[in-house]
Amino acid sequence: MIGQLSRILELEKLKEAQKSKPINKLVAFTSGKGGTGKSFLSLNIAYSISKSGKRVLLIDFDPNLSNLNIMMNKRAEKNISGFILQKELLEDLVTEYTDNLHIVFGESGKIDFPDISSGIIDNFIIQVNKLSEKYDYVFIDTGSGASEELLYLLSKCSAKIIVATPEPTAVMDAYVIVKLLKSKNATENIGVVINRATNTQEAVSAYGNLSKAVKHFQKVDLSYCGTINFDGAVSKSIIAQEIFLERYSKGETVEAISRCAKEIVKFIQVVNINQSYKTSR
Repeated sequence: MIGQLSRILELEKLKEAQKSKPINKLVAFTSGKGGTGKSFLSLNIAYSISKSGKRVLLIDFDPNLSNLNIMMNKRAEKNISGFILQKELLEDLVTEYTDNLHIVFGESGKIDFPDISSGIIDNFIIQVNKLSEKYDYVFIDTGSGASEELLYLLSKCSAKIIVATPEPTAVMDAYVIVKLLKSKNATENIGVVINRATNTQEAVSAYGNLSKAVKHFQKVDLSYCGTINFDGAVSKSIIAQEIFLERYSKGETVEAISRCAKEIVKFIQVVNINQSYKTSR
């Protein structure tokens, strides 16, 4: 207990110096509305990258509405509630799913779950920064929507991946996320994945409409990170509570996820290069 307290105090000393600095390795998967497949995508992208030999940490940070443990049929002995309740350090909540894919699971349905304050997020960023030294990539699966707390968290991330579907409501919600991020001066490094499209043409059209609107009205440039077309096998894997890429080894969706993973890796590499350039100036 004393050792844990000393580590907490050590992290607190770093708070003022680090809390406003985005982390190179922290990439948030987010969406303006539920049902876009954000958690499915973040999990399978993380799994795909980990299979390429990179070390990936995936954090479920959807307060009290976690999905990853359910999608993986995992009973999490430890989850992020211990951190949010200020009882445990984040590093003590990591579950090693494979050698290269580690996960911090979320919490669901806890009655006394506290509101997520900016102070909790600042401490989260500091502890993730410490953890990130062990990984090539750190992904966070956020909650859906546009709460003040979520926007604050996104503003601390070096890159944001917005997951949308071709539906006009989903495209509009993605636009709103960008608009609100602009009010936080946090519109650098935003990527977009269009999920559950009928075909590639529909996805490209949806992204084009979003990109043009964001460019015209918000003066923000987006990066296209790929498309995942609708596939009934996705629902089967979710119902079976299996990671899609573990259940299936070939097929169009497997290839599409692999392409998205590679595009996101390229996107992050560009983000890191640009950040290094700005830091060195």
